[in-house]
Amino acid sequence: MKRVVSSVKNGIIDYDEMGDSLLGDKNVYSSDNLRKGFYIISKLCEFIEDDYNYTEDDILKEIEKLKFDVQKERKKLQTVNSIYQENARVEGRYELYLENILDAVKKWEPVQIPDRKIDNGFCKDGIGCLIISDAHYGRDVEIKDLEGNLINKYNPKEFENRMWNLLEQLEEDRKYKMYNKLRIADVGDCIEGILRSGSSLMNLKKGNIDSAIEYAKFMACWICAVSKRLGVPVEYSLAGGNHDVLRLLESKANFENENMAKMIVEIIKTRIECERLNDKKINVSVRDYNTIYYDMFYNTGVMTYHGESKNMKKDINFFENLYSLKVDILFGGHLHTKQEESVGIASIGDKEIIRVPSICGFDDFSIKIREASRAGVKFVNFTTNGKEFERTYWLS
Repeated sequence: MKRVVSSVKNGIIDYDEMGDSLLGDKNVYSSDNLRKGFYIISKLCEFIEDDYNYTEDDILKEIEKLKFDVQKERKKLQTVNSIYQENARVEGRYELYLENILDAVKKWEPVQIPDRKIDNGFCKDGIGCLIISDAHYGRDVEIKDLEGNLINKYNPKEFENRMWNLLEQLEEDRKYKMYNKLRIADVGDCIEGILRSGSSLMNLKKGNIDSAIEYAKFMACWICAVSKRLGVPVEYSLAGGNHDVLRLLESKANFENENMAKMIVEIIKTRIECERLNDKKINVSVRDYNTIYYDMFYNTGVMTYHGESKNMKKDINFFENLYSLKVDILFGGHLHTKQEESVGIASIGDKEIIRVPSICGFDDFSIKIREASRAGVKFVNFTTNGKEFERTYWLS
């Protein structure tokens, strides 16, 4: 079109020839109309030259830029697809691994729990709450005094001994008929894991996976025994702790939701379901995995969590505001020591924050932070009058 317009301006062709060149056999316009059209086309060409004065190099550069942009978008899409595929592979492997474990759990031999006759008779309308913490299963600990005498020895076998000792103490107190339902809250750090590549590896008796499976297997058996031998329904929960989190050596807990306690809960659930099919006297329910649990025992609001925070007083106020719940008592563990503090007034009694002792007892960590107490668990019996009875069961 520019060549035709230039030819008209230079007198090489007239308006009729211009029309034939541009329109061919569709040129039905008079010379006068073509003249008027010429001025419009001429102005249009000038505008095009002003706005798009591109050389061939400019056009090639623009094409290269467009090709780069297309390749960049393609790489973005490939990266997204690659990440999606990798996430799918990881989640698929985990689900397959968990399914294989649960299938193996279903094939375990049934646990033989001996009957023990307890005269329940008339039982008060109470709810017992047993809070256990920091089993650190898989760890091997030996703490000696200044003269070299052993003052705390702990390993997987000792853990089992302490738990059976606990059940015997629960049976002994069961004669007082304080409750007709038992709530067991495990507030985390159930396995040792690998928190630090130095101290954790030095004290680790078993690997993470072995520890998780063995802990789950034992706890499923123990919980069933509690229900059967105490003759009460049991509700169990396991909160995640900082030792349960999956992490690389020397790394922080960057993926706190990836917690071995999730797998432990699923194994315990599956194992107990199998046991209930074999023994109708077992009455146990297991809550889904979480990091925080809330119960309303009559009119007393109770919250349980691991308690890694240094300020439980701040936490109890934060959780109340965040979840719009009445929290009269906040239970936590983590420090391997027993601590209780009144932080306000509740509807019945005081608002309290309570740290429970650990099952493993004092170790190098508790000595380092200057917080140590014997191995133990906390028991509280709730009625319409609030906390009616409480006791620390010492295990060492």
